Amino acid sequence: MHYLIDDNDCEHAFVRGISDFWPIYGVLESLDVDPHLCWALLEINMSELTTSLKGDVDILVGRMAWDDPQMFKDALDDVQQRRRSASPLVAEERIIDLESPENLAATLTAMRGGLMWPPPTDFFAGIEVKCAHLDSNVDLDTESVSIDHMKSTKSAPRKTRRIQLQIDSLHQLGCDRVALLDLIAHPPADGVGAAAWANALAVANKTSDVMEGIYSGRLKPGTTAGHWVYSLGAVRGGNENMRGAGSLQVYRRPQENACLTDFGVQSRRLEVKGNLNSLFGKLPKPRTLPALFISCHSCNKIYRCGMNHVCCT
Repeated sequence: MHYLIDDNDCEHAFVRGISDFWPIYGVLESLDVDPHLCWALLEINMSELTTSLKGDVDILVGRMAWDDPQMFKDALDDVQQRRRSASPLVAEERIIDLESPENLAATLTAMRGGLMWPPPTDFFAGIEVKCAHLDSNVDLDTESVSIDHMKSTKSAPRKTRRIQLQIDSLHQLGCDRVALLDLIAHPPADGVGAAAWANALAVANKTSDVMEGIYSGRLKPGTTAGHWVYSLGAVRGGNENMRGAGSLQVYRRPQENACLTDFGVQSRRLEVKGNLNSLFGKLPKPRTLPALFISCHSCNKIYRCGMNHVCCT
């Protein structure tokens, strides 16, 4: 069984498996993005977006829209009417009946080809992902979790500076909003029945507590970037998306990018929007939501999440 802590590049593993961890709703909503009705490009190289910045963007997200808004309204009316009358759902609705009426209607409209494609690029937000982890050798039965047990904290001044520069790059890219997502990975917890989840959650809460001193100084004072921490407790018998327990907490909510008034950033933003339109124009219209895409650095192509693409594994 493979857990985030088993991967030498936890950030990469998390981002590549983001479709399994997509319910980071608080982060996305704070960026003013609907977690369901959105698109995302994962690990996109900045050279694909602009000629003037280097590096990559872990997660670039934006909003989706409808070719014909009436198509969605009709789907929503139908879903709500069926639920009010307790009418049997058709086959395609039964699969996703646990969704809210709005999300179910959006999913059905997408399945029927109703998404605008290429999607709007008038709003996009960037997320930088970092990952620390609990030492696998710590004996939680005899030891209390301390900062000494935390690995890959990226707390050295040069590493803190690098994170701040990466956040600055997202602002300079012209993102409307920017956020840092700090992850904490853990060895899988043991226990009988629900006790395993309780143990995993308890450890996840402890590690987020001991990392608070580092996270509180992670970003520059006064930055408009948001900062979230996601402590992912693992449970033995399945990876975190199947058998996980964790807590997502906010350190700082994102605000509108203050750099957007800069003429150079405005020019770069126009360049990014044009390149996004070109990239999306080469991809088939998605029929599922959210529309998540992976940039493969091995073959320099973009693929829909869930496709069996050997280069990206």
